[in-house]
Amino acid sequence: MRVGKWVARGVGLGLVALLAYPQLSRINWGYHEESGQMMAGTVGDPFQSKGKEQANALASEVCGGAVIFDRQDKSTRWVAMPEQAKAEHFFINSKFSDIIWLGVGNKDRFCLARYRLTMKDEGYVDPWPLQLFPPVFAWFPRPVTVENRFIDRFTGRPKAPDGVRALFPGECVNGEIVKGESLRFQVEMPHLGQKVEFLCDWDHRDGPPLASEWRRNGQVLTGEYDEPGGGTYEVTLRAPTTEAKRFRMSLYWGWEGVCLCPDGWIY
Repeated sequence: MRVGKWVARGVGLGLVALLAYPQLSRINWGYHEESGQMMAGTVGDPFQSKGKEQANALASEVCGGAVIFDRQDKSTRWVAMPEQAKAEHFFINSKFSDIIWLGVGNKDRFCLARYRLTMKDEGYVDPWPLQLFPPVFAWFPRPVTVENRFIDRFTGRPKAPDGVRALFPGECVNGEIVKGESLRFQVEMPHLGQKVEFLCDWDHRDGPPLASEWRRNGQVLTGEYDEPGGGTYEVTLRAPTTEAKRFRMSLYWGWEGVCLCPDGWIY
């Protein structure tokens, strides 16, 4: 009699394991990918939705000195860019990391630093199955920060030829170009296997356009992105001879940040 009970229990447990294994395997085994841009947004969140005290503290850490982060200042800009577009981890609830480039500044200054962000998914399985045969359950993700560690900051801009302004990766520059004049910029971008994108916008869109050209290592690029990107990028912006142009411009990968239009922008 006891043997029969043990056999029945064994069969029952085996059936449960047989049904549960595919689901547990799907949830807990195999490589999982997390968005690097989500992680970048987590690091830059104090600039976007936190209080003034937290934003000031983060900006001061990035710059290595006391900084006031003013959301009302049209020249304020910030950017957060992940080195990995996707962060992989084996178990769904194991830790995952990425290195985030965080920049912040205004018309007078721009600072850039790197952080290593480590997170963990503390989500849970929906107790109600999406389907019964075979049983499939939804996973509700809830990524939380385990550690956000400052690595280093960039203390100086790369050298650029005379008449060319050196920018940091992700740095937004905005202002005005008088009619018939041009501005030149240079940006050293790391080789991370990601797409480098070119943001170039100008005001008074119903008038003549702002002429723009961008090159990588001396080669003219067409379109608004370079994939895979990395190298020395040169940008030339030229206002038409008939009118001045207000502009904003940046080279970046991914995107999480703010690059505002300057004061006086005419839509």
